[in-house]
Amino acid sequence: MNVDTECDFGTLPVVAWVRVLEHLPLKDRYHASLVCSNVFEAFSHPSLWRSVTLTVEGGSGKFRCLHVVNIPQRNFHLVQKFGRMFHHITFSVLAPLDESFGEWNMVLADNIKRFNASSLTFDVGGLKNIAKGGAMRTLTENIKPMVDLVRNSLYLKSLVIKSWPTFASSLNKADENVFQAAMDNDKIKNLTKLSIFDCDSVAWSERRPLLLPVDLTHKMVEHFKSLSHLALRSPMLSEDLIRCLSCGDRQRLQQLKISINYLPQNESFEIP
Repeated sequence: MNVDTECDFGTLPVVAWVRVLEHLPLKDRYHASLVCSNVFEAFSHPSLWRSVTLTVEGGSGKFRCLHVVNIPQRNFHLVQKFGRMFHHITFSVLAPLDESFGEWNMVLADNIKRFNASSLTFDVGGLKNIAKGGAMRTLTENIKPMVDLVRNSLYLKSLVIKSWPTFASSLNKADENVFQAAMDNDKIKNLTKLSIFDCDSVAWSERRPLLLPVDLTHKMVEHFKSLSHLALRSPMLSEDLIRCLSCGDRQRLQQLKISINYLPQNESFEIP
């Protein structure tokens, strides 16, 4: 006996649609949400917005060399609609830092107090060659909203900085120095994970990167005594830092990762 049946997927419970949507890229997730009310309800479920990447792009193709800034419209929608749900936030900034990000800076500044981030990852500007550090410039207005996010975070447990402008001109400005901002925030003194300029083993890396100065690295590690995970590059190490890690008043490290930056006959990049 043949029985004709129709399957109405729109009647699936919201929790089932949440599991489906979490496997889709953002664009497809949005298009699926237009199908019916159940899927649209699932689209706004908090668990789908715990992790988010906010990008600021530069020029592409033949225009890549030009000082072009492209802010995806999805950034504005995500921050304004789902910002309060963000827990794990990645900022990927590939655009030139000396060109204004315009309205994006204002939107980000107006919404950061809604974020409840427990994990922040910054890849801002990319690693620069040490020889070019003196010539690099940034606009404070592009950096300040991200610095303020760290300065005002309440629940931050993980801080990963893949790249950040570390020229002297930036480190000397409070509104551009994310490292000092983290230390100034007493609410995150129990930070458990700190990663500064760690190198992915499969990724290309600048051979002579401009890194965080040794003294500031030591100061940060010394400040955060509850670290269980620490990742640095070898030129950022010092004997004082190693002694600091061995102090009895600190949380014992579960993982210490050192990415080696070695160049022969270069004192700045010797293996300590």
